Amino acid sequence: MKFNQETLAMKKLHFIFIMSVLVWGCDKSEQYAVTARIDGVEWISKGAVPAILTANGLLINASNPTQSPIAISIDDLVYNVIGSHPIDSTNNAFLYGSSITTGYFAKPSNPGALNITEVDASEKRVKGTFELMTYSLAGDSVHVTDGTFNIVYQN
Repeated sequence: MKFNQETLAMKKLHFIFIMSVLVWGCDKSEQYAVTARIDGVEWISKGAVPAILTANGLLINASNPTQSPIAISIDDLVYNVIGSHPIDSTNNAFLYGSSITTGYFAKPSNPGALNITEVDASEKRVKGTFELMTYSLAGDSVHVTDGTFNIVYQN
């Protein structure tokens, strides 16, 4: 079976979705935030923001009771890399929605921007920003701007 970038991106998004189901059950006493503008509409996480660091990177899951959830996978955090990185579902991934089939994600052909601004391994804390155009399988698009995250992770 031949894999192209889109196929690999979809496999990664399936992994993110499965991990997000597992991580959503985690509870953190401190509340950290994920914020963004989705097509110009303010999006702010509500409640705890579960995040887990694995050998494959950091997975962040943020929810909002009146809007679709956001999941972000940061591969570059494995290497503790502060700076700018692409979000294209091959290197780092983003999912806006409750499932891959109905959600919006970054495409390798139009990468977004992820900027990791702070990593504190001793406190297990990560801060950063993101911006990208996301696409559904149906071909619709959603512009994500002014994205920020300030989270504490588990490993």
